[in-house]
Amino acid sequence: MLHYALTVRVDPDKTFISGRNRVRFTMLADDTRIRLDLYANLAVDKVLMGHTPLVVERELNAVFISFPETLRKGRTYEIDFH
Repeated sequence: MLHYALTVRVDPDKTFISGRNRVRFTMLADDTRIRLDLYANLAVDKVLMGHTPLVVERELNAVFISFPETLRKGRTYEIDFH
């Protein structure tokens, strides 16, 4: 990961956070899927690349994101977690 940009709202009374995390990353190999570690108690409502919704799968403390096209080795991309 190259960069995280968090835009969050915190509600301590409800022990709740909401917002967006923009993640910038560079691919290490050509692939159509990436894995990000994210604690299971943090819900993901949607992940977007630009305006395109991406397929998200959860496995315990990991999130797998599938892309409609192959991401290329050495290129940098950005996605938004909501």
